[in-house]
Formats: sequence, structure tokens, C-alpha cells
Amino acid sequence: MWFKRKQRDQSEKSNVQPAKQKRISARSNSSSDYQDYHDDDEHGIRMVEDLIQETKDVAKEVSSAIKKSVEKKKDTNPNPLHKRHNKAHLEGVCTYVPTKEMTGIDADLTRVCATLSGQMYGARSPESFKLPSELGVEVVLYKDNGKLQETTPGMAVAIKGSTMIIIWCGTRGTSHPMDIVIDGSFAPLASRAWQHTAPFVRAQGGILALVENYMSLYEKEIQEEIAKRGIENVVLTGHSLGGGIAQVAHLYLQGECEKQHSDWQAVASKSSLKIHTVAFAAPMTTVNLKRDDGASARFIDQVGQSMCCFVYEMNAVPQEYDSVHFVNEVLKSAIPELVSDIPVPGVLKWAFGAKSKIQDAMESMIEGNKELIGVMVLYRHIGRVIFYQSCKDPPVQLVDEGFFYKPRMRSGLPPRQNLFRNITYQKESIETLAEMHNFLVGNNAGPGLAYTTQLNDKQMK
Repeated sequence: MWFKRKQRDQSEKSNVQPAKQKRISARSNSSSDYQDYHDDDEHGIRMVEDLIQETKDVAKEVSSAIKKSVEKKKDTNPNPLHKRHNKAHLEGVCTYVPTKEMTGIDADLTRVCATLSGQMYGARSPESFKLPSELGVEVVLYKDNGKLQETTPGMAVAIKGSTMIIIWCGTRGTSHPMDIVIDGSFAPLASRAWQHTAPFVRAQGGILALVENYMSLYEKEIQEEIAKRGIENVVLTGHSLGGGIAQVAHLYLQGECEKQHSDWQAVASKSSLKIHTVAFAAPMTTVNLKRDDGASARFIDQVGQSMCCFVYEMNAVPQEYDSVHFVNEVLKSAIPELVSDIPVPGVLKWAFGAKSKIQDAMESMIEGNKELIGVMVLYRHIGRVIFYQSCKDPPVQLVDEGFFYKPRMRSGLPPRQNLFRNITYQKESIETLAEMHNFLVGNNAGPGLAYTTQLNDKQMK
């Protein structure tokens, strides 16, 4: 089993209802709660040091394997295609769709978000999106960012009844290489949007820059559509990098809605606007630098109550940035493929550059940037994690308490089993990992949760 599930009381079901939900991250004002976190003590320092050493060991192992491979191939001329496998794509439809209790939105809307997030990759206009007509979804805006589309992912806006769905495109791989660079710009930065109400909250810097760019350019259009159509709910969504943008956009909008005399506060007060985020395979994007700051904790909890991130099987991207151990396990198991001619997906290219540079740069990169690992481990998913162990199993709701969460043993209390970090890596090929990343949104895999041209609710529960 990759993940040990814990049977939960029926009384816990109310905890996931957006209107009544308790704090996801168990941050009460009790001092005993803070004793479970070790980022400010010697134990936490040792945890980071151990992780740095583990990462250096993995780097040496990968580097050594590559050097041996290069030496072996010096006097040969291998066919670069002979090791590739014509394997069928990872296919299937999720038997179970998460309930509104899990996500905060209706099941059909979750599937609409998955469908639109997957179709963003090939979109060129509002007409590019194809959903069953019975759903009543209309795409009203599409922004491809013109000459800047190589560095700035596209955005679309769809309407379903009184709900607005804002969708962002994810990483398009080698056709849009700057997406990978942005994925790697993980400096946690503050924003004027929420600094006044949550002074210790930070977001992934590259993604925050994109969000502020989108809002500077398009928020007036979005606000006009909200007013014109009587929108009551805004759902932010996207896949991979697009899901990360949606998560940070939620922080931005929540902060603006709480800011006195802001345009967003006026919009929210007129329509009693509710905001949700449904991200698919998104990286971690949020840091709270001071856990015991009441204002920052309240802000993160409020946003987290209406945010979720979907994870399918061994998908490594949602483990970024602070699950370095998980990514190390991926790298170790990928050594045979790293030294062959199979293409390496963006998540590994971001970390180690093109294969020709790995053998010279890997160990020095870890040693020269080991302080960055101490920053990476500050990130976590602040909303619920909806985890699929397979397309046939019902999804499980998990909580990400962060790298430094190491609960002390308390008499009579069993250890928590619904933690995101209880997912342990099981070896898969790089190709399969890439398809697991895309499965839920039907992007060259699945279609997972996504609709095809026909409604297929009968296949789902």
C-alpha cells in the first residue's frame, strides 16, 4: 500500500463543508500544538541537515551513473531510439468523483474544471473548448498573451449559471520552455494584496509575478463580467503550473477582498462573492513564516478551507517544493532512464538541467545551493489534498502539515494517518510518472475526471 488510510468518524464529515469547516491545519492557540513543529528548534535544524545530505548522496549516485554511462558509450554509436518503448498511454476514467463535502463545489463542476484545465493546453480561442452542451458552460474570455505567450501561460474565463470559472494553462514542455524556468523561481515573496492582513504569508515568486500581471491586465474585465452576469461564485482552476497560479490567485483575491476600499472588496460585498480553488497536480505555493502569528494563520486557514489540490498516484509535481525526499526517491529510481536516451520531463530538467550538463554540475549545484533546501521545505499545500490511489478507488482527503510537522507521542492518541506525507514513493518509469501527472485532466492520458464529448456520468459514482 502506498498510503495507509484511517477510518474516520461520521462526525468528521462536517469538517470539510466550506461553510462550517474547522481549521484544516490544526493550528489552535494552545502552546502544545506548536510543540509538534520543529522549524525553530535543534531538531528542525537536524532534519534539514539530514535532507541536504540525502540530496547530495542522491546527486552523487546519479552523477556517478551518468559518468559511467558516458565512458561506456565513448567508443560506440548506439541507436538513440532502441531503448524506447511503444507503451500504451495510461488510460481510464475515475470511478468516483469527489463530493461537494471534499471540494466545496458540485461534482459536475469539479469535472468541468478538470476538462477545461486539460483543454487549455491546445486552446487558441474560446471556441477551442469542447464540453457537452447539457452542462451549460460558456467560455467568454480567452487570453493567450500574444507575443508573450512563450513566457506567460494563457488564461480563460468560463460561465456556468451563477459561477465563474477562471482557468490557467500549465507547463507546455519543450514548446514553452520558460514555463519550466518559472516553475523553478521558488523564492517566497510578499504581496501588497495581502500584506496588510497576513504579514508573514509568502507565495512562490515566479507564480506571484504572473498573478499580479494577470490582475493588472484583466481584473477589470473579470469584475465587469461578475457584475453583468450576477456571479456569486468564482472557481479558480488549472493543471500543474496552472493550478499553482490558481492557488496564488486565491491568496491575491482573498487579500484584495479584505482590503478597505479596494475594487475587489466592492465587488465581493455587492454579490456576497465566494471563492474556491480546484487545482490539479499543482506544486506547493505558500509559506507562513510565523506560525503563531494569529492574523497570518487566520488568513491561510480561511483560504485553505475553500482550496483543494488533486493528486493522482505517484505524481511528483505536487510534492514540490518541500517534499525533497520524495523527489530524491524519484531521481534514484530514474537513474537507468537518466543515463539512457529517454527524454526527461520538466520536473527533473528544472532541477538538474540538460543531461549533457548533469555529470559536471550536479554535485556542485547541491553543495553551492544547499541553503535553498532550507527555503524549499517551508512550502506546503494549505488546502485539502484529494488523493487518488488509482482510478478505481475512491479519493481520500489528506492534510499537508508541512516538512517540520513531527507530532510528539501522546498517551492514548494514535498517530495521524491522513497526512499527505504518508504517501510513499513506489517506483514507476519516467513516462508513467508523466502520464500520472496528466491523467486527471485528460491531457494525453486518462481522461480521468475530464469529460469527453459525451456525458459519461454512468461510469462514475
